[in-house]
Amino acid sequence: MTAPIALGKGESTRTFKLWDYGGVRGNTNLVLEIPQSCSTINEWCSPGYWKNHPPAWAPLALLPVPITQHTAYDGPTKFDPKRRACYGASFTPTLMEVISTPQCYGGEAANAVADILSAAHPGVDFYGTRVEGSCPLN
Repeated sequence: MTAPIALGKGESTRTFKLWDYGGVRGNTNLVLEIPQSCSTINEWCSPGYWKNHPPAWAPLALLPVPITQHTAYDGPTKFDPKRRACYGASFTPTLMEVISTPQCYGGEAANAVADILSAAHPGVDFYGTRVEGSCPLN
């Protein structure tokens, strides 16, 4: 069974110990040099990143189906208009409203917006796994 080799941010080589499956330990190291463009890096920008960096949304407005801060969020939420913190909050929130008020729409909805933005942004290599602290922007 093989698995993809993922290099960490800034890493250009990975060292592996070689083992002899006949029961004899090898003491040889194998060093693979893998260009960053060939590695599988999963990057993700958090809801907080997108909320605090509106200029990072600019490339998304140029997509065939533009995504802006005013794009409507059409996903599941835990919106409860009876919650005091949510008085006046929209029943049809924008992407920015969802990530700005997770106390109203739910943390999972905010993460879903971050998933959408990370997947659509040309500068982020997001493949479906949220990796905290891996945002390559700024």
